[in-house]
Amino acid sequence: MDFKVPSPTTEAVFMTASQAVDWGIIKNKIPEIWTRSKGEGVKIALLDAGWPFHTDLTNNILEVKDFVGPDSIEKDIQNHSVSCAGIMVANDNAFGIVGVAPKAVIIYGRVLKSNGAGGASNIISGIDYAISCKVDIISLSFGARFIHDALYEKIKEAYNKGIVIVSSAGNDKVEDSINYPAKWEEVISVGAVDDKDVVADFCSKGYKIDVYAPGVSVLSTHLNNSYGCFSGTSFAAPFISGLIALGISLRRKNNKRDLSPAQIRKVLNSYALSSFVEEMNKIV
Repeated sequence: MDFKVPSPTTEAVFMTASQAVDWGIIKNKIPEIWTRSKGEGVKIALLDAGWPFHTDLTNNILEVKDFVGPDSIEKDIQNHSVSCAGIMVANDNAFGIVGVAPKAVIIYGRVLKSNGAGGASNIISGIDYAISCKVDIISLSFGARFIHDALYEKIKEAYNKGIVIVSSAGNDKVEDSINYPAKWEEVISVGAVDDKDVVADFCSKGYKIDVYAPGVSVLSTHLNNSYGCFSGTSFAAPFISGLIALGISLRRKNNKRDLSPAQIRKVLNSYALSSFVEEMNKIV
């Protein structure tokens, strides 16, 4: 059985002559955080399908590794990884869009085929790669409705090494439909809301959603150096990954110790996204 990225909803594709800022960034007061941190010094592992290549990501993709091998379709037909990457780290420049943590860097592992599906063994290899690269965060925007024991053991290994693991809850709509790996206790599970803070009708439901983030009509990088407007929990998870990167970076700038994944989850559970970084920074 395969893990899969949900089919994303692409509402518009466009080019831009100036830099656009997504509604989620504005609503959650992230430009105020940028005066003190833009994610400097933080490494995020993005494990996904396709290839996150885009002119607005040039400075932020540190390494790329393929765990899939030859594919019948070498192109990122899902536009999935490039859009997830843009939400997290798109460059702060004079064009395109800007990511939540535009000075964080991504370690990218291609663990799913270009059709968005793949087995657990490649994902396990990708997590091993992330651990070896000493990343701070692993961002996952795929899932399955079944438990895979070996993958769970690898998730726990990363968690026990202090890596924060973030995953999309899924787009399955109905009750008790949160996907794995998001459903595991060690993983921060992310649902999607719109610009009115209404939970998206496509969002998987269940008790194990730790936090909701912008995931409806969000701007990001798209195929062929274009930009798009997307909906899905796949795009809410990288928003949270970027937000956590801002918090980690700010604490390090202030010479404070790194928090454990459990401590970071507790702050997410306790405060609005607009105050998350500040509350995270207050912990001694």
